[in-house]
Amino acid sequence: MIILLIVCFGFSVCFYILARNQLDFDNIPKGSEKKIHYKTLTRSFNYVANMMIGNSDIAGFELGDKTQAKWLFALHTVTVFIIMIHFLNMMIAIMGNTFAERSAVIDRVYYRDHLTFILDNWFLIKSAFRGKISDVKYIIAALSLKEEESDN
Repeated sequence: MIILLIVCFGFSVCFYILARNQLDFDNIPKGSEKKIHYKTLTRSFNYVANMMIGNSDIAGFELGDKTQAKWLFALHTVTVFIIMIHFLNMMIAIMGNTFAERSAVIDRVYYRDHLTFILDNWFLIKSAFRGKISDVKYIIAALSLKEEESDN
């Protein structure tokens, strides 16, 4: 998460620098400056944070003489790509950790899930045997095993 914040701050500074160039050299008409959502450092950080959740407005890229437009589009594309790769890496790390934790206790999880399914659907037993519960030959019992006891 810290790496993501550092990357977002770096991209925010890039957007801020390009916005300053855009405001200084692109002859933007009065009133159109509101469309530049990244013209201050805090607003540029907010712009990149919104970009992380998929909410980015590129309308301000082509204001005035458009001298910074190609750089802004390129920076926008690189920012979205890097953030997407970072989110995918975070998802893989979380899922890998979950898989490792579940693999360590796979037998217990298997039996617990099956017994939970039986207990959750116990009300269907009469419809499953059509009233002939005397046909049941096995009883399933589950006991909780404490960690310090042996498996014997």
